[in-house]
Amino acid sequence: MKTPEQIYVKSEKLFDPNAELLIAYPFGFKQRHVNDRGYINYNGNLIMIGNPLTGLMSVLKKIRFRFYLVREIIS
Repeated sequence: MKTPEQIYVKSEKLFDPNAELLIAYPFGFKQRHVNDRGYINYNGNLIMIGNPLTGLMSVLKKIRFRFYLVREIIS
C-alpha cells in the first residue's frame, strides 16, 4: 500500500487567494463568516447558524423580521 507522499502530484493550477472575492450573489444576499461559536453578525445582530459550521462562510438574506434564508455554506 502506498502512502499519500508516494502518490502526491503537484497541481498545475496556481492558487488564487482572492477567488472568494469573485463570487457574486443576487441582490440582498450578504456573505458572512461563521465564528468559533457558530454565530454570524448580521446588521449588528448575532444569528446562530450552527456549531458544526464554524470557520465557514455563509450567504444569507433577511426575509422578514427575525427570519433569514441561509442560501449556502462556503468552505
